[in-house]
Amino acid sequence: MYNGEKVVSHEGSWISGVGGAHFGLAMPGTPLVGARYYQELAPKVAMGRAEVVSLDEKLVTPAGQFLNCVKTEESSGVEKVRENKLYAPGVGLVYDGELKLKSYVFSRQ
Repeated sequence: MYNGEKVVSHEGSWISGVGGAHFGLAMPGTPLVGARYYQELAPKVAMGRAEVVSLDEKLVTPAGQFLNCVKTEESSGVEKVRENKLYAPGVGLVYDGELKLKSYVFSRQ
């Protein structure tokens, strides 16, 4: 856990391959509405799941307007939390709970 200045706790941390834990998928290469996947799977520590719920969301942030965003609904098998995130094509995560992208640098490579 990070308080904005330094690490204050390692609660929720895990190592892939230890105790049945393994990494998951951040975002499918070709997202499909209804697709479900684990983002992390560490029994009794972290069990992040996501479902793609939309492929055409719009969002205005301080960084600009984003179209055709992928919307996911994320949940956990450990905590009773559900939240939505938006991912913009060519940019990545632009919305997470109350957080909106403030700025970014576009690079053509």
